[in-house]
Amino acid sequence: MLGLYLRPERTGMNYNDVHAVEGQLAELKQEVLKYKDHPALLLWGIGNELDLKYTNTRVWDAVEELAKFIHDVDPNHPTSTVLAGIDPAKVHMVKTRCPDIDVLGVNAYGSIEKLPLNIRRFGWSKPYIVTEWGVNGPFEAPTTSWGAKKEPPGGVKASTRLRRYDDIIAADSSMCLGSYCFLWGQKQESTATWHGLFLSDGSATDGVDAMHKAWSGEWPTWRAPSIRNIRMNDRGWKIDHIVEPDSEVQVDVDLNAFEGEVQWQCTLFPESRSKKMGGDRQKSLEEIPTDFTFVNPGSVVFKTPKNPGAYRVFVKACRDGNNCSSANVPFLVRK
Repeated sequence: MLGLYLRPERTGMNYNDVHAVEGQLAELKQEVLKYKDHPALLLWGIGNELDLKYTNTRVWDAVEELAKFIHDVDPNHPTSTVLAGIDPAKVHMVKTRCPDIDVLGVNAYGSIEKLPLNIRRFGWSKPYIVTEWGVNGPFEAPTTSWGAKKEPPGGVKASTRLRRYDDIIAADSSMCLGSYCFLWGQKQESTATWHGLFLSDGSATDGVDAMHKAWSGEWPTWRAPSIRNIRMNDRGWKIDHIVEPDSEVQVDVDLNAFEGEVQWQCTLFPESRSKKMGGDRQKSLEEIPTDFTFVNPGSVVFKTPKNPGAYRVFVKACRDGNNCSSANVPFLVRK
C-alpha cells in the first residue's frame, strides 16, 4: 500500500489555500505516475488520519481529486484513504465527497472491538482494511493520578493481539480485505515499548510470536518468554505507585518462561512529557543510570531517585538475547 502523504490540518496545512492544495496535488500526481506500474504496488493510500483533530472538510475534495486522477491513469490498483477510527460523520464524508475511494482504511486500537459492527452500522458497503491495529494506544490507556499512562505487560499485549486478529479481523472475511499490524518495528510513543513488536535494540518480542500464531496457525518452535504481570512492592501495575526519594523498592514479574534459560535486564527512565498525537514522532528518552540487584529470577531491587518526579522502571526477560518480553511500572517520587 503506497502512502500518498497529504499534510494533515493539525500540522498547519490550510485546505482553503488554493495554491498550497494545488502544489501538493501536483507533487503527488507525479508520485502516482512514477510508481503506478511498480510490481510491489497493491493499492494507493491517499492520506493518513486527515480527520484527526480536523475542522476543514475541504480536505476530502483533495482526496477525491487525487483518487479520480488515479482512476484515470491507473486502472489496475484501487484507491483508499485512512481514517483515525470511524464514526457516522466520517463515513458520510468519504461516501459523499470521495466516490472514487474504493477501500476504506481504518486505524483502530480499542475501537477495533466493534469495528465490523460499526462499519456496517455507519453505512460503509465497500471493502475495508484495518490499516493500523494492535493493543489499545496510550491515548486510550488509564492514567495515574499524576498523568502517567499505564501500559499492560508484554504477555498481556501479545494475547490481546492474537485474540483481536482471530476473533475480529480474520472473522470478517466478507468485508475486511486484510490488516496491517502496528507496529512491525519500534518507536517511542509515551514509552519505547508500547506499540513496537520489536525493542529498541532490535530484539523480537512475544508479540511477534503471537502474530506468528495468528498468521500461520502455529506457535514458533522456540517462543520468547512472556511477562504476564508486574508489581512494585507487591502492588500490581494497575495501581498508582508513590514512593519516597532514595528508598529501596522491589519489582517482581510473573513470567511464562516456556523452555530455556532466561536473561534479565532492568532500566530506569524519566516519564515522557510529550503531548504529541496521531503517531507523530516523539523523541527517545535518556536512561537514568541505576544499580539493580536481582534477588531472584524476576525479582529486582533498586533505590529510587533522590530527585522528586515521575519515573518509569522497565524489566526485560529474554531468551538467547533476541527473543524478549518487557513490562514497566510508572512511579512518582515524592517527599
